[in-house]
Amino acid sequence: MAKRVEFIFKRMHKGWRLKYAGEGGPQNPTGMPAVAPALRWNGYWNKYIAPVKMTKQIQLLQWDVMQIKNIGVLPDRYTQTYHQAIALANNNGYGDPKDPRANFITKENESSPLPKLMDGIIMAGHLYDGEPNGNVIEQHPNVHAMSQQMLVDAQTALDNNWCFQCVSWHAGNGGYGEDFFPRRGGEYWVAHIISETATYPKDYFEWWNKDYPPNPLKMGG
Repeated sequence: MAKRVEFIFKRMHKGWRLKYAGEGGPQNPTGMPAVAPALRWNGYWNKYIAPVKMTKQIQLLQWDVMQIKNIGVLPDRYTQTYHQAIALANNNGYGDPKDPRANFITKENESSPLPKLMDGIIMAGHLYDGEPNGNVIEQHPNVHAMSQQMLVDAQTALDNNWCFQCVSWHAGNGGYGEDFFPRRGGEYWVAHIISETATYPKDYFEWWNKDYPPNPLKMGG
């Protein structure tokens, strides 16, 4: 009798992994968010890309992402993630009583100005889609990251590597990122949405093509 041959197909995880400071990624100070903002590239680095206004639709999408990754998550985690003193919504988020922002998750200040996602920020340890162009990685809206004009559902965003987990860099932690940013005690996930082509230094990344995803809290994955 002929032997039965079984083929096991493993999903390959491909993308550009953003490195931590200790392995050549963006040089964030220890204990701080492990972030890389997007800049405009015209043969030289120009200013940051335009922010994304967090409309009600975008806020609900971000909340859906959080709920998929954190069953039973409470709305305060959403508010913490987009606090005005934290990188993602730097000076344009929640928490400033003199500058309230619309929060459609907690249903507070809904007629106030919208919070904003700032500078096309991404965080270390994760895979991202992108197109190499010389010494930069380019992300085009709705091709390599989500476009604010054409949103997808939360699960599609997760499947496309259009989301990341918030982490901070800790130089003295055995090669591991610090606990989940902005606060310990759980994972904070964000959908990556851009307003225009986002450009990052190629040296910040390594190409990843393995049958398992990188550990977002570990240098080298």
